[in-house]
Amino acid sequence: MKLRSLSSRIALMLAMAVTLILGGSALLIDHLIDAELASRFDDTMLSQARAIAALVEVNARQPDLEDLQRMPSRLLLGDTDAAYRVQCAGGYHIDRVPATLHYPAQWLEQAGERPRYANLESSGRELRAVWFRFHPGQDNDHADADQPACTLLLLQPASELDEILFTLDAILLIIPLLALVAVIGLTPALVRRGLRPLADLGERMRGIGPAAPEQRLPAGEVRELAPLVERFNEVLERMQEGMQRERRFAGALAHETRTRLAELRALVDVEIRHPSDRPRTEVLAEIGVIGGELEDTVTGLLLLTRLEAGIESIQWQAFDLDAAIDKQLAAVAELTGRRRIAIERVPPARPLQLVGDVSVFGIVLGNLLRNAAAYAPRGSRIHLAWDEAGLRLDNDAPELAAADVAQFGSRYWRKSARDTGGAHAGLGLSLAAASATALGLELRFELGAEKRLAAILAWPKERVVESD
Repeated sequence: MKLRSLSSRIALMLAMAVTLILGGSALLIDHLIDAELASRFDDTMLSQARAIAALVEVNARQPDLEDLQRMPSRLLLGDTDAAYRVQCAGGYHIDRVPATLHYPAQWLEQAGERPRYANLESSGRELRAVWFRFHPGQDNDHADADQPACTLLLLQPASELDEILFTLDAILLIIPLLALVAVIGLTPALVRRGLRPLADLGERMRGIGPAAPEQRLPAGEVRELAPLVERFNEVLERMQEGMQRERRFAGALAHETRTRLAELRALVDVEIRHPSDRPRTEVLAEIGVIGGELEDTVTGLLLLTRLEAGIESIQWQAFDLDAAIDKQLAAVAELTGRRRIAIERVPPARPLQLVGDVSVFGIVLGNLLRNAAAYAPRGSRIHLAWDEAGLRLDNDAPELAAADVAQFGSRYWRKSARDTGGAHAGLGLSLAAASATALGLELRFELGAEKRLAAILAWPKERVVESD
Protein backbone atom coordinates (compact mmCIF):
# COMPACT_ATOMS: atom_id res chain seq x y z
CA MET A 1 0.00 0.00 0.00
CA LYS A 2 1.36 3.40 -1.00
CA LEU A 3 1.18 5.97 1.76
CA ARG A 4 0.17 9.44 0.60
CA SER A 5 0.95 11.23 3.87
CA LEU A 6 4.51 12.47 4.31
CA SER A 7 4.24 12.22 8.09
CA SER A 8 3.01 8.61 7.81
CA ARG A 9 5.94 7.74 5.56
CA ILE A 10 8.47 9.26 7.93
CA ALA A 11 6.80 7.62 10.94
CA LEU A 12 6.84 4.24 9.20
CA MET A 13 10.51 4.58 8.23
CA LEU A 14 11.43 5.63 11.78
CA ALA A 15 9.46 2.70 13.22
CA MET A 16 11.22 0.28 10.90
CA ALA A 17 14.62 1.78 11.70
CA VAL A 18 14.00 1.68 15.46
CA THR A 19 12.72 -1.91 15.19
CA LEU A 20 15.81 -3.04 13.33
CA ILE A 21 18.21 -1.15 15.60
CA LEU A 22 16.59 -2.21 18.88
CA GLY A 23 16.07 -5.77 17.67
CA GLY A 24 19.63 -6.08 16.41
CA SER A 25 21.02 -4.52 19.60
CA ALA A 26 18.96 -6.85 21.79
CA LEU A 27 20.15 -9.90 19.86
CA LEU A 28 23.77 -8.77 20.05
CA ILE A 29 23.54 -8.05 23.79
CA ASP A 30 21.82 -11.39 24.35
CA HIS A 31 24.57 -13.20 22.46
CA LEU A 32 27.33 -11.44 24.41
CA ILE A 33 25.65 -12.06 27.78
CA ASP A 34 25.04 -15.74 26.95
CA ALA A 35 28.67 -16.18 25.94
CA GLU A 36 29.94 -14.41 29.06
CA LEU A 37 27.71 -16.40 31.47
CA ALA A 38 28.57 -19.68 29.74
CA SER A 39 32.27 -18.82 30.07
CA ARG A 40 31.89 -18.01 33.76
CA PHE A 41 29.88 -21.20 34.33
CA ASP A 42 32.70 -23.20 32.74
CA ASP A 43 35.27 -21.37 34.88
CA THR A 44 33.30 -22.23 38.05
CA MET A 45 33.04 -25.87 37.02
CA LEU A 46 36.77 -25.99 36.32
CA SER A 47 37.52 -24.46 39.72
CA GLN A 48 35.38 -27.12 41.42
CA ALA A 49 37.06 -29.86 39.38
CA ARG A 50 40.54 -28.62 40.27
CA ALA A 51 39.53 -28.51 43.93
CA ILE A 52 38.45 -32.15 43.74
CA ALA A 53 41.73 -32.98 42.00
CA ALA A 54 43.62 -31.16 44.77
CA LEU A 55 41.90 -33.32 47.44
CA VAL A 56 42.88 -36.42 45.52
CA GLU A 57 46.49 -35.21 45.31
CA VAL A 58 46.60 -34.51 49.07
CA ASN A 59 45.46 -38.04 49.87
CA ALA A 60 47.31 -39.71 47.02
CA ARG A 61 49.99 -41.43 49.22
CA GLN A 62 47.46 -42.88 51.69
CA PRO A 63 44.26 -43.15 49.79
CA ASP A 64 41.15 -43.49 51.80
CA LEU A 65 38.55 -44.12 49.18
CA GLU A 66 35.63 -43.82 51.52
CA ASP A 67 36.86 -40.51 52.89
CA LEU A 68 37.56 -39.19 49.42
CA GLN A 69 34.15 -40.39 48.36
CA ARG A 70 32.58 -38.10 50.92
CA MET A 71 34.86 -35.07 51.09
CA PRO A 72 34.24 -33.46 47.70
CA SER A 73 30.52 -33.80 48.09
CA ARG A 74 30.56 -32.36 51.54
CA LEU A 75 33.07 -29.57 51.07
CA LEU A 76 32.72 -28.54 47.44
CA LEU A 77 29.48 -29.58 45.81
CA GLY A 78 27.10 -29.40 48.74
CA ASP A 79 23.56 -30.56 47.92
CA THR A 80 23.75 -29.91 44.22
CA ASP A 81 23.05 -32.50 41.59
CA ALA A 82 26.65 -32.36 40.43
CA ALA A 83 28.36 -35.65 39.68
CA TYR A 84 32.02 -36.52 39.30
CA ARG A 85 34.31 -39.45 38.71
CA VAL A 86 38.06 -39.80 39.29
CA GLN A 87 39.59 -42.70 37.38
CA CYS A 88 43.20 -43.37 38.34
CA ALA A 89 45.80 -45.73 36.92
CA GLY A 90 46.10 -48.70 39.28
CA GLY A 91 42.47 -49.60 39.12
CA TYR A 92 40.87 -47.55 41.89
CA HIS A 93 38.34 -44.83 41.25
CA ILE A 94 36.27 -42.33 43.17
CA ASP A 95 32.87 -41.33 41.90
CA ARG A 96 29.62 -39.66 42.64
CA VAL A 97 27.82 -40.57 39.48
CA PRO A 98 24.35 -42.14 39.29
CA ALA A 99 24.22 -45.42 37.48
CA THR A 100 21.81 -44.04 34.90
CA LEU A 101 24.14 -41.19 33.96
CA HIS A 102 25.98 -41.43 30.65
CA TYR A 103 29.62 -40.45 30.36
CA PRO A 104 30.97 -38.52 27.38
CA ALA A 105 32.09 -40.86 24.63
CA GLN A 106 35.78 -41.86 24.92
CA TRP A 107 36.34 -39.43 27.71
CA LEU A 108 39.26 -41.38 29.12
CA GLU A 109 41.03 -41.64 25.76
CA GLN A 110 40.48 -37.93 24.99
CA ALA A 111 41.61 -36.69 28.42
CA GLY A 112 44.69 -34.49 28.52
CA GLU A 113 46.35 -31.84 30.63
CA ARG A 114 44.11 -29.24 29.02
CA PRO A 115 40.46 -29.32 30.19
CA ARG A 116 37.84 -30.42 27.67
CA TYR A 117 34.16 -29.48 27.75
CA ALA A 118 31.02 -31.08 26.33
CA ASN A 119 27.23 -30.81 26.54
CA LEU A 120 25.33 -34.00 27.44
CA GLU A 121 21.71 -35.03 27.75
CA SER A 122 20.76 -37.67 30.26
CA SER A 123 17.32 -38.60 31.58
CA GLY A 124 15.83 -35.51 29.97
CA ARG A 125 18.35 -33.16 31.61
CA GLU A 126 20.95 -30.95 30.01
CA LEU A 127 24.41 -31.45 31.57
CA ARG A 128 27.72 -29.68 31.18
CA ALA A 129 30.84 -31.82 31.45
CA VAL A 130 34.51 -30.98 32.02
CA TRP A 131 37.35 -33.46 32.29
CA PHE A 132 41.15 -33.41 32.34
CA ARG A 133 44.13 -35.57 33.40
CA PHE A 134 46.36 -34.86 36.40
CA HIS A 135 49.18 -36.62 38.32
CA PRO A 136 48.53 -37.03 42.07
CA GLY A 137 51.45 -36.01 44.26
CA GLN A 138 53.29 -34.16 41.45
CA ASP A 139 53.23 -30.63 40.11
CA ASN A 140 51.32 -30.80 36.86
CA ASP A 141 53.84 -28.47 35.20
CA HIS A 142 56.67 -30.96 35.97
CA ALA A 143 54.76 -34.23 35.90
CA ASP A 144 56.70 -37.39 35.16
CA ALA A 145 55.32 -39.34 32.22
CA ASP A 146 55.79 -42.59 34.19
CA GLN A 147 53.90 -41.25 37.20
CA PRO A 148 50.41 -42.89 37.50
CA ALA A 149 47.81 -40.43 36.25
CA CYS A 150 44.21 -39.81 37.17
CA THR A 151 41.41 -38.47 35.00
CA LEU A 152 38.69 -36.34 36.58
CA LEU A 153 35.22 -35.90 35.09
CA LEU A 154 32.78 -33.36 36.53
CA LEU A 155 29.14 -33.10 35.44
CA GLN A 156 26.93 -30.14 36.34
CA PRO A 157 23.23 -29.62 35.49
CA ALA A 158 22.78 -26.68 33.10
CA SER A 159 19.32 -25.90 34.41
CA GLU A 160 20.47 -23.03 36.63
CA LEU A 161 22.36 -21.45 33.77
CA ASP A 162 19.38 -21.98 31.46
CA GLU A 163 17.06 -20.30 33.95
CA ILE A 164 19.35 -17.28 34.19
CA LEU A 165 19.65 -17.07 30.42
CA PHE A 166 15.88 -17.39 30.01
CA THR A 167 15.33 -14.57 32.50
CA LEU A 168 17.81 -12.35 30.70
CA ASP A 169 16.19 -13.19 27.35
CA ALA A 170 12.82 -12.18 28.73
CA ILE A 171 14.24 -8.91 30.03
CA LEU A 172 15.95 -8.17 26.72
CA LEU A 173 12.70 -8.92 24.90
CA ILE A 174 10.24 -7.07 27.09
CA ILE A 175 12.20 -3.84 27.63
CA PRO A 176 13.02 -3.20 23.94
CA LEU A 177 9.47 -4.20 23.03
CA LEU A 178 8.05 -1.64 25.46
CA ALA A 179 10.49 0.98 24.18
CA LEU A 180 9.50 0.13 20.61
CA VAL A 181 5.79 0.51 21.38
CA ALA A 182 6.47 3.86 23.04
CA VAL A 183 8.54 5.09 20.08
CA ILE A 184 5.96 3.95 17.53
CA GLY A 185 3.20 5.60 19.53
CA LEU A 186 5.06 8.91 19.87
CA THR A 187 6.60 9.03 16.36
CA PRO A 188 3.51 10.24 14.41
CA ALA A 189 2.89 13.11 16.82
CA LEU A 190 6.58 14.06 16.87
CA VAL A 191 6.80 13.89 13.06
CA ARG A 192 3.70 16.06 12.66
CA ARG A 193 5.17 18.55 15.09
CA GLY A 194 8.49 18.51 13.23
CA LEU A 195 6.73 19.07 9.88
CA ARG A 196 4.69 22.01 11.17
CA PRO A 197 7.02 24.55 9.46
CA LEU A 198 6.23 22.82 6.15
CA ALA A 199 2.51 23.23 6.79
CA ASP A 200 3.06 26.89 7.71
CA LEU A 201 4.97 27.34 4.44
CA GLY A 202 2.03 25.89 2.54
CA GLU A 203 -0.30 28.37 4.21
CA ARG A 204 1.95 31.28 3.22
CA MET A 205 1.97 29.99 -0.38
CA ARG A 206 -1.82 29.99 -0.47
CA GLY A 207 -2.07 33.75 -0.98
CA ILE A 208 0.52 33.91 -3.78
CA GLY A 209 -0.58 33.52 -7.38
CA PRO A 210 -1.21 35.29 -10.68
CA ALA A 211 -3.36 37.86 -8.87
CA ALA A 212 -0.36 38.90 -6.74
CA PRO A 213 2.79 37.85 -8.65
CA GLU A 214 4.94 40.42 -6.89
CA GLN A 215 4.67 38.69 -3.52
CA ARG A 216 7.57 36.54 -2.29
CA LEU A 217 8.01 34.04 0.51
CA PRO A 218 10.01 35.33 3.46
CA ALA A 219 13.21 33.54 4.37
CA GLY A 220 12.38 30.99 7.05
CA GLU A 221 14.36 29.89 10.08
CA VAL A 222 14.32 26.21 9.12
CA ARG A 223 17.50 25.39 7.22
CA GLU A 224 16.01 22.45 5.29
CA LEU A 225 13.20 24.64 3.91
CA ALA A 226 15.51 27.43 2.75
CA PRO A 227 16.24 25.81 -0.67
CA LEU A 228 12.51 25.22 -1.20
CA VAL A 229 11.70 28.85 -0.40
CA GLU A 230 14.51 30.04 -2.67
CA ARG A 231 13.38 27.87 -5.60
CA PHE A 232 9.75 28.91 -5.15
CA ASN A 233 10.73 32.57 -5.18
CA GLU A 234 12.71 31.92 -8.38
CA VAL A 235 9.59 30.38 -9.91
CA LEU A 236 7.62 33.45 -8.86
CA GLU A 237 10.26 35.66 -10.51
CA ARG A 238 9.99 33.73 -13.77
CA MET A 239 6.21 33.74 -13.54
CA GLN A 240 6.16 37.48 -13.08
CA GLU A 241 8.55 38.00 -15.99
CA GLY A 242 6.45 35.69 -18.16
CA MET A 243 3.27 37.52 -17.28
CA GLN A 244 4.91 40.85 -18.06
CA ARG A 245 6.12 39.53 -21.44
CA GLU A 246 2.63 38.13 -22.09
CA ARG A 247 1.07 41.48 -21.32
CA ARG A 248 3.56 43.20 -23.62
CA PHE A 249 2.85 40.67 -26.35
CA ALA A 250 -0.91 40.99 -25.89
CA GLY A 251 -0.57 44.77 -26.01
CA ALA A 252 1.61 44.66 -29.12
CA LEU A 253 -0.70 42.18 -30.84
CA ALA A 254 -3.76 44.20 -29.92
CA HIS A 255 -2.03 47.39 -31.09
CA GLU A 256 -1.06 45.92 -34.44
CA THR A 257 -4.48 44.37 -34.96
CA ARG A 258 -6.24 47.58 -33.94
CA THR A 259 -3.92 49.65 -36.13
CA ARG A 260 -4.54 47.49 -39.19
CA LEU A 261 -8.29 47.46 -38.59
CA ALA A 262 -8.31 51.23 -37.99
CA GLU A 263 -6.39 51.77 -41.22
CA LEU A 264 -8.81 49.54 -43.08
CA ARG A 265 -11.88 51.24 -41.60
CA ALA A 266 -10.48 54.72 -42.19
CA LEU A 267 -9.66 53.90 -45.79
CA VAL A 268 -13.15 52.55 -46.45
CA ASP A 269 -14.87 55.48 -44.67
CA VAL A 270 -12.85 58.06 -46.58
CA GLU A 271 -13.55 56.42 -49.90
CA ILE A 272 -17.26 56.25 -49.08
CA ARG A 273 -17.66 59.82 -47.81
CA HIS A 274 -15.06 61.53 -49.95
CA PRO A 275 -14.39 59.43 -53.00
CA SER A 276 -10.93 59.98 -54.41
CA ASP A 277 -9.87 60.00 -58.01
CA ARG A 278 -7.75 56.87 -57.50
CA PRO A 279 -8.67 53.80 -59.49
CA ARG A 280 -10.72 51.23 -57.64
CA THR A 281 -8.07 48.59 -58.23
CA GLU A 282 -5.49 50.71 -56.39
CA VAL A 283 -7.83 51.16 -53.40
CA LEU A 284 -8.61 47.47 -53.32
CA ALA A 285 -4.91 46.67 -53.56
CA GLU A 286 -4.20 48.85 -50.50
CA ILE A 287 -7.04 47.15 -48.64
CA GLY A 288 -5.54 43.80 -49.65
CA VAL A 289 -2.10 44.80 -48.28
CA ILE A 290 -3.58 45.80 -44.91
CA GLY A 291 -5.63 42.62 -44.77
CA GLY A 292 -2.59 40.56 -45.75
CA GLU A 293 -0.51 42.05 -42.94
CA LEU A 294 -3.29 41.29 -40.46
CA GLU A 295 -3.63 37.77 -41.84
CA ASP A 296 0.14 37.25 -41.57
CA THR A 297 0.03 38.15 -37.89
CA VAL A 298 -2.84 35.79 -37.08
CA THR A 299 -1.41 33.01 -39.28
CA GLY A 300 1.98 33.31 -37.60
CA LEU A 301 0.45 33.06 -34.14
CA LEU A 302 -1.63 30.02 -35.11
CA LEU A 303 1.37 28.31 -36.73
CA LEU A 304 3.50 28.93 -33.64
CA THR A 305 0.79 27.39 -31.46
CA ARG A 306 0.58 24.30 -33.70
CA LEU A 307 4.36 23.85 -33.77
CA GLU A 308 4.72 24.19 -30.00
CA ALA A 309 1.84 21.73 -29.49
CA GLY A 310 3.46 19.22 -31.89
CA ILE A 311 0.40 18.92 -34.12
CA GLU A 312 1.96 20.42 -37.26
CA SER A 313 2.59 17.58 -39.72
CA ILE A 314 6.12 17.27 -41.12
CA GLN A 315 6.67 15.98 -44.68
CA TRP A 316 10.06 14.28 -44.57
CA GLN A 317 11.87 14.32 -47.89
CA ALA A 318 15.20 15.43 -49.36
CA PHE A 319 15.14 18.92 -50.89
CA ASP A 320 17.69 21.10 -52.63
CA LEU A 321 19.24 23.27 -49.91
CA ASP A 322 20.60 25.89 -52.35
CA ALA A 323 17.22 26.34 -54.01
CA ALA A 324 15.40 26.67 -50.65
CA ILE A 325 17.88 29.35 -49.52
CA ASP A 326 17.59 31.26 -52.82
CA LYS A 327 13.80 31.25 -52.45
CA GLN A 328 13.96 32.84 -49.00
CA LEU A 329 16.54 35.38 -50.17
CA ALA A 330 14.16 36.40 -52.93
CA ALA A 331 11.36 36.79 -50.38
CA VAL A 332 13.35 39.39 -48.36
CA ALA A 333 14.81 41.15 -51.41
CA GLU A 334 12.33 44.02 -51.15
CA LEU A 335 13.16 44.62 -47.45
CA THR A 336 16.92 44.39 -47.95
CA GLY A 337 16.73 46.67 -51.00
CA ARG A 338 14.69 49.28 -49.13
CA ARG A 339 17.19 49.30 -46.23
CA ARG A 340 20.22 48.94 -48.53
CA ILE A 341 21.33 45.67 -46.85
CA ALA A 342 23.84 43.58 -48.81
CA ILE A 343 23.73 39.79 -48.43
CA GLU A 344 26.96 37.88 -48.97
CA ARG A 345 26.34 34.19 -49.84
CA VAL A 346 29.06 31.57 -49.24
CA PRO A 347 27.71 28.24 -50.57
CA PRO A 348 29.56 24.91 -50.22
CA ALA A 349 31.78 23.55 -52.97
CA ARG A 350 29.12 21.00 -53.94
CA PRO A 351 25.35 21.46 -53.84
CA LEU A 352 23.70 19.75 -50.87
CA GLN A 353 20.34 18.21 -50.12
CA LEU A 354 18.79 18.27 -46.64
CA VAL A 355 16.29 15.68 -45.42
CA GLY A 356 13.35 17.50 -43.85
CA ASP A 357 10.30 19.58 -44.71
CA VAL A 358 11.15 22.34 -47.15
CA SER A 359 8.18 24.52 -46.10
CA VAL A 360 9.04 24.33 -42.38
CA PHE A 361 12.70 24.95 -43.21
CA GLY A 362 11.55 28.02 -45.14
CA ILE A 363 9.83 29.28 -41.97
CA VAL A 364 13.10 28.95 -40.04
CA LEU A 365 15.36 30.61 -42.59
CA GLY A 366 12.78 33.17 -43.71
CA ASN A 367 12.24 34.49 -40.19
CA LEU A 368 16.00 34.56 -39.51
CA LEU A 369 16.60 36.54 -42.71
CA ARG A 370 13.72 38.96 -42.05
CA ASN A 371 14.93 39.49 -38.49
CA ALA A 372 18.49 40.20 -39.68
CA ALA A 373 17.33 42.46 -42.52
CA ALA A 374 14.98 44.41 -40.23
CA TYR A 375 17.35 44.96 -37.30
CA ALA A 376 20.75 45.28 -38.98
CA PRO A 377 21.91 48.90 -39.42
CA ARG A 378 21.03 50.49 -42.77
CA GLY A 379 23.69 50.01 -45.38
CA SER A 380 25.33 47.09 -43.48
CA ARG A 381 26.14 43.58 -44.65
CA ILE A 382 24.67 40.15 -43.85
CA HIS A 383 26.91 37.12 -44.18
CA LEU A 384 25.25 33.78 -45.02
CA ALA A 385 27.22 30.51 -45.24
CA TRP A 386 26.28 26.84 -45.06
CA ASP A 387 27.93 23.42 -45.35
CA GLU A 388 27.49 19.81 -44.19
CA ALA A 389 27.42 20.86 -40.52
CA GLY A 390 24.84 23.64 -40.67
CA LEU A 391 24.05 27.22 -41.61
CA ARG A 392 25.45 30.44 -40.16
CA LEU A 393 23.84 33.88 -40.58
CA ASP A 394 25.53 36.89 -38.98
CA ASN A 395 24.94 40.63 -39.10
CA ASP A 396 25.90 43.78 -37.21
CA ALA A 397 23.83 44.35 -34.02
CA PRO A 398 25.22 47.39 -32.17
CA GLU A 399 22.09 47.81 -30.02
CA LEU A 400 22.05 44.28 -28.64
CA ALA A 401 23.42 43.11 -25.29
CA ALA A 402 24.09 39.62 -23.95
CA ALA A 403 20.88 39.79 -21.89
CA ASP A 404 18.91 40.50 -25.07
CA VAL A 405 20.32 37.43 -26.82
CA ALA A 406 19.12 35.29 -23.92
CA GLN A 407 15.55 36.45 -24.72
CA PHE A 408 15.69 35.32 -28.35
CA GLY A 409 13.02 32.77 -29.16
CA SER A 410 10.57 34.11 -26.59
CA ARG A 411 7.19 34.66 -28.19
CA TYR A 412 6.51 37.71 -26.00
CA TRP A 413 9.72 39.66 -26.56
CA ARG A 414 10.84 42.21 -29.16
CA LYS A 415 13.80 44.55 -28.80
CA SER A 416 12.22 47.49 -30.59
CA ALA A 417 9.81 48.31 -33.41
CA ARG A 418 11.12 48.06 -36.97
CA ASP A 419 9.63 48.18 -40.45
CA THR A 420 9.69 44.41 -40.77
CA GLY A 421 7.05 43.99 -43.38
CA GLY A 422 4.77 41.99 -41.11
CA ALA A 423 7.08 40.42 -38.50
CA HIS A 424 4.14 39.13 -36.42
CA ALA A 425 4.57 41.32 -33.30
CA GLY A 426 7.88 39.73 -32.30
CA LEU A 427 6.92 36.19 -33.28
CA GLY A 428 9.66 35.78 -35.90
CA LEU A 429 12.37 34.18 -33.77
CA SER A 430 9.76 32.19 -31.83
CA LEU A 431 8.52 30.73 -35.12
CA ALA A 432 12.11 30.00 -36.18
CA ALA A 433 12.94 28.24 -32.89
CA ALA A 434 9.72 26.18 -32.86
CA SER A 435 10.16 25.19 -36.51
CA ALA A 436 13.80 24.17 -35.95
CA THR A 437 12.74 22.00 -33.03
CA ALA A 438 10.04 20.35 -35.16
CA LEU A 439 12.70 19.50 -37.78
CA GLY A 440 15.15 18.19 -35.20
CA LEU A 441 17.62 21.03 -35.83
CA GLU A 442 19.54 23.07 -33.25
CA LEU A 443 19.15 26.85 -33.36
CA ARG A 444 21.32 29.07 -31.19
CA PHE A 445 22.46 32.69 -31.16
CA GLU A 446 25.86 34.16 -30.32
CA LEU A 447 26.88 37.80 -29.89
CA GLY A 448 30.53 38.42 -30.73
CA ALA A 449 32.88 40.93 -29.17
CA GLU A 450 32.47 43.25 -32.16
CA LYS A 451 28.67 43.38 -31.66
CA ARG A 452 28.05 41.01 -34.52
CA LEU A 453 25.11 38.67 -34.02
CA ALA A 454 25.34 35.11 -35.36
CA ALA A 455 22.36 32.78 -35.83
CA ILE A 456 23.66 29.20 -36.07
CA LEU A 457 21.38 26.46 -37.40
CA ALA A 458 23.05 23.04 -36.96
CA TRP A 459 21.78 19.77 -38.40
CA PRO A 460 23.00 16.15 -38.08
CA LYS A 461 25.43 15.08 -40.76
CA GLU A 462 23.32 12.02 -41.59
CA ARG A 463 20.53 14.39 -42.71
CA VAL A 464 22.74 15.91 -45.45
CA VAL A 465 23.05 14.35 -48.93
CA GLU A 466 25.37 15.62 -51.70
CA SER A 467 23.56 16.41 -54.93
CA ASP A 468 24.65 14.61 -58.09
